[in-house]
Amino acid sequence: MCRKAKTDHYNPICAEIEDLEKAHNPVMYQKIKELTQFQVRCDKEIKSKDGKVLHENVDILQRWADYVEELYHDNMSKNESSAETEEECVIMEDEVKVVIEKLSKNKATGEDNIPAEFLQSLGDMGL
Repeated sequence: MCRKAKTDHYNPICAEIEDLEKAHNPVMYQKIKELTQFQVRCDKEIKSKDGKVLHENVDILQRWADYVEELYHDNMSKNESSAETEEECVIMEDEVKVVIEKLSKNKATGEDNIPAEFLQSLGDMGL
């Protein structure tokens, strides 16, 4: 019964869209948009650390604040030396050479506006 009602509802609309398509009428896109639009349901419920669902705006905002604080909390102790970090981030000159050689030619430049061909033509002088 529900399926028949749904079919009866959509058949005339689809027929109208097909007629608009045959006539190359731009209104067709508007009709399709109206047909396919759906309302996004947004619940303002999130769970507390205990797993309880929070309903009050004040509780929800507090939970978000706690979550963001946990997310960006610095877990590094102040006693750790930054020398260890620097050693891990060392980029070797040979690695840079290999990457420059592998750059694709005739591609758009990046934020620095330096084309790959220019870097490749510099050779060792560019390092």
